Amino acid sequence: MQFSQELRDDVLAGEITVSFRLWKRPKVKPGGRYPVGPGSGLIEVDSIELIPFADITDADVRRAGEPDRETLRRRAAHAGPIEDDTLVYRVEFHVLLAGSGGVGQDLHGPGEYLGGGGEGEPQVVGERRAVGGELWSR
Repeated sequence: MQFSQELRDDVLAGEITVSFRLWKRPKVKPGGRYPVGPGSGLIEVDSIELIPFADITDADVRRAGEPDRETLRRRAAHAGPIEDDTLVYRVEFHVLLAGSGGVGQDLHGPGEYLGGGGEGEPQVVGERRAVGGELWSR
């Protein structure tokens, strides 16, 4: 799950903990581990749900690192226009690793970034982990 350059530091600091995505289908899954950007740390997805844009709370606007709903709407609309009834994916996550190259301070126990596959494939921290009922390892 990639983030804009200007948001990456706040994501890695744990200040941004939710993101809203205009996807045709989910590209992440709960328990999946994903890089924040090229050469940066990892996040783990806690939950994902499909909601109308109008249901986004003021608290979630702040958790997404935006000053207001309209700024969030503009950022999320890179894939198309967003009206109040447009369905967006609400992705809640936490930081696992903060650092460069995917290896850094593990905020939730020992581990090392072992890499991963294509878009939507979980990233793995540690040796082998069960993610979404499947065993993933790299």
